[in-house]
Formats: sequence, structure tokens, C-alpha cells
Amino acid sequence: MRVRAKVSSLCLLPAFLLLVPCLAQPAISAVWVVDPDGNGDATTIQGGIDLASAGDVVQVRPGVYSDTHSAFPPWGERIVNVEMKPGVRVESTDGPAETIIDGATKTAEYGVYFPEGCQADCALVGFSIDHSEVGTYVNAGSPTIRENLFLNNMFEGVQMWLAAPTIEFNTFFGLPLYGVRVQQIESRPTVRNNIFAEIETWAVFCAGSQVALDCNLFWNNARDYEGGCDYQDTDVLADPAFCNAAAGDYSLHEGSPALPENSDCGGMGAFGVGCGPTPILETSWGQVKHAFDPHR
Repeated sequence: MRVRAKVSSLCLLPAFLLLVPCLAQPAISAVWVVDPDGNGDATTIQGGIDLASAGDVVQVRPGVYSDTHSAFPPWGERIVNVEMKPGVRVESTDGPAETIIDGATKTAEYGVYFPEGCQADCALVGFSIDHSEVGTYVNAGSPTIRENLFLNNMFEGVQMWLAAPTIEFNTFFGLPLYGVRVQQIESRPTVRNNIFAEIETWAVFCAGSQVALDCNLFWNNARDYEGGCDYQDTDVLADPAFCNAAAGDYSLHEGSPALPENSDCGGMGAFGVGCGPTPILETSWGQVKHAFDPHR
């Protein structure tokens, strides 16, 4: 565990009532390290979250995290990989290509569950969320879901109930039902700067709710929007130019329209540049003929 200071004022009384000058005092928060090899404070993401308090950060080193436990939302027990905690930020150190929350081993119903009470500082940043029934479920809160990769989930990437999460800079690929699914009209999510590619049903299902939409890229989905929402002027309808999605590489070609330098949106999706132009070997026509000469 590493300790860091945050400045917060403890001056709750007028200065003339204090015996000493009223000064800003440091509030202490902790950084908890998760390492699957045992070189941190915990070996599982849930173990790190359980150690943390509001204001703390859980930093997760590369690995495949497939442990599960029971969570208890109002609609009954669910098997989850990770249950978030209000006020705690959970972030990977090396990004979604190297840090995987995998529900396949024990068939997690939710890869990540956000319980009631999570606000913007309750954040999930930089993970690949694979092989659960639902990648992430948000219950009646407004957490931050940022820079994650959602794929191989049985139903959808993000689902919510009476919630207003900020869903930004994520990549949703090849999901069978939804990328983002709103369940009822009272939800108020923000969905911006994401890539939705090859979603088999609906990329974003709004259920008639007021969804704040901006700068999303859509490519080769059965439908991009459904349930009362529609394209924004800032949306991009183009091939994101993944380097090699068939091999699991969702980083972007340097000419991708999702990169900040190629759009007015400040970037889209969870990955940056991972490949460039195919190199061309200069040669002469004589060398080409020589290479294909059957008599040489």
C-alpha cells in the first residue's frame, strides 16, 4: 500500500473561535496494489477493493482475474467477478489488452457490479471484460466506466437500472445483443467517445430515456441506435481500423478515424495507435521478372 495526501479543509469553525490559525489539512488516501503473483497488497481485484476505503485507488497489474463471489442486488443473489465500492477507483496499470476480468471459469452473471451509491469517483478504468453474461451492471448510481474493452459477453456490455453512469472511451466489439442497454426511462446515462463494432442486435438501446450522446463511432452493427435515441452530428459512421481484431488486437491503425488527430472528438474507444502503414519494399521491374522467371 502506498499513501498519498489530498488537501481538504478541516476549518469547520470560524477562525476567531480557534486557538490556532485555521489551515488546510491533508486528508490521507491509499493506493492498494493488486498483483496475481503475490507482489502487492492483494492477489484478486475484489481483495484490493475490500481493503480500500472511499477516496482510495486500487491499481491492478496485468493478469487474468476470474475469481467470483456472490453479490446481492435488490432483485436477488448474483454471481459476479468484481463488486465495486462507492468512492473507490479501480484502474489497471497496463490497460485492457493486459488486464482481463474473465467470467468464463465460473460463469459469472455480471463481470463487474456497481452497487447503489456509486458516484463519479467510483470508477472502473482500463480492463477487458470477457465471458460473463453481462459485462457490467449499474444499479441506481452514477459511476464512471472508462477505457474498457467489452467482448465475448453473453448478452450486453453495460446494463443499468435507474442509473446515470458516464460511459466513455470504451470499445464494444462483437456482442450478441447490446453494447449499452438502458432498462427504463428514468435512467440518465452519458454515452460518449465509444466505439461500437459488429454488435449483433443494437449498439445502444435507450428505452425512451434521456441519454446524453456524443462522439460515438459505429461500424457494421445490426442497428446502431434503438429505443428513442438517434444519431448525433458528432457521431462517426466508419471502419475504426483495428490493427487485427481477428487476432484480438483492438488497437488502432494510425489512419483510424477514432484517433484524436483524425477527428474533432478527442478520440474514441479504449486504445491508441498500434500499427501503421504496411512497409513497401522498393524494387525494379527487372527484379520482379527475375523473381517469377520459371527458367532461372
